[in-house]
Amino acid sequence: MIGILGFLILKIVFGLTFSTLNIVFFFLATYLIDLDPLISLFTTCKKIPEAKFIIEAIKGKDFYQTATLATIYHKKFNKLLIHNIFGLILVIIGFVITVFLKTNLLIAIFGGILIHFIIDISDDVIQVGHIRNWLWPCFKSV
Repeated sequence: MIGILGFLILKIVFGLTFSTLNIVFFFLATYLIDLDPLISLFTTCKKIPEAKFIIEAIKGKDFYQTATLATIYHKKFNKLLIHNIFGLILVIIGFVITVFLKTNLLIAIFGGILIHFIIDISDDVIQVGHIRNWLWPCFKSV
């Protein structure tokens, strides 16, 4: 539902063309960005105790257990490779450039990622009361 609202905001405010291609790429960008925690699980998040359980479930091809554990523990995973302040800044810059260039497909892609990030940041504020996990590249103590 939020994704549909996000697409409509891009259409109304930024003139995104309503086409099948734009809709498909908007939703792909919105959801594929969540592969970042999975990739980070094997890199920057490897030392988190709960990561071990998720990695074991993945290796055992128990995808239901993987999804369950990832849902339960997702707020414990910090130091994500893309979900951070630098990723956010790059997406904002990319979005602004594509809006000025009026490239519909890229507006859909960067807009989908940006809306995803805005929702994630809002969720962090609501659930954990801070956005320190977005600032980890800037501060070692985060």
